[in-house]
Amino acid sequence: MEQPPKDIRTEKGEELRIVVAGRFPSPQEAVGWLRLLNGPAYTLLWCAVVLLSAVFLFGTLAQLVGTPWYLRGAIVAFIASCCFLSMSQLSRFKKQEITSFFALFSDRKADKKAVEMGYTFAFYDDRVVSTSLRGSDTIWFSDVVMCTESAGGFALQTKTAVLFLRSADLTAYDLQCIRAHLHAVISASRQHIKAMAIPGLTEALPIPRFFNFDNIAARAVVSARSQAGRRRRRVKALLLPLLLLFSILPALLWQFTPWLLLNLVISAVIFGSVGLWIASALERKLSGVADLPDLQLAFTKDGLAVLCAGVTEFTVKERLNVRITNKKVHIRYTNGEQLTIPLSAVDRPESLKTLWLNDASGI
Repeated sequence: MEQPPKDIRTEKGEELRIVVAGRFPSPQEAVGWLRLLNGPAYTLLWCAVVLLSAVFLFGTLAQLVGTPWYLRGAIVAFIASCCFLSMSQLSRFKKQEITSFFALFSDRKADKKAVEMGYTFAFYDDRVVSTSLRGSDTIWFSDVVMCTESAGGFALQTKTAVLFLRSADLTAYDLQCIRAHLHAVISASRQHIKAMAIPGLTEALPIPRFFNFDNIAARAVVSARSQAGRRRRRVKALLLPLLLLFSILPALLWQFTPWLLLNLVISAVIFGSVGLWIASALERKLSGVADLPDLQLAFTKDGLAVLCAGVTEFTVKERLNVRITNKKVHIRYTNGEQLTIPLSAVDRPESLKTLWLNDASGI
């Protein structure tokens, strides 16, 4: 591990504690991390859906004793359909997340210049700064929701980003220093040890030096909130079957009309709409989108960098499909994500058109 001079300080006066080099994780490694971090959550959600369906099924049948068989059969079919739709949406949501994550890291690996040089990780008292050829990312320890250690290394999760540090790139001494530092600056309630990280090197990687950063042809600033609609639609699609399931209870408790099936329809419309509105508000609050600063975009000859909350996502031009109209710039990533920005938000639209539209790979 390279030891920095003692007089190195950050803007706030904190001393630089540790500097190590790292390499880009492969798409397979990234997906393995995602399954490790989010797998238990999906299992719990599936179990919760099945349990809720069973509770509502037996509770509803108990309320409908003495009613015609076809009415009980319709209710059972309705509950079973809601359960099936919820399970299907969960499976689809998980598959989309894994596919998107794999494509994201495939895009990063396609950036051969950056992959060749790798990263540096600089640990301070209050943050870790990851620097590559494409710029710097900052993860503040106060924003870390969970710090996970596994045999493959460390993952620092915030509401908007995940930083991976591969143990295969560390010596035993460096790994021990990083573990001790993370335990000192992140509370125990936000730490999760799956397994002890296993060092992969006997000699530390050389620390790369980054001098020639990309020349920026055009910049743009857009609201992070305006780009969050796609995820919100996915959340609504996931919650809708569950909300329909919950609408059975008020239909049985309150007799809006003399007909039970009509009560179910009215209840589903009222409580489903209110539930979706509340769910959207909670999703915006919990995801932190409402509190995020604007997205800062930088277009270079090699690709597009998007900076949000101190974290930069760089994608090479070959992995983007860009369409420029008179009013908007439409950007589609290979992982299916889309970014649409007003052309008026671009500071040098003519430079952007010249740089990207004259190259067939950027169209």
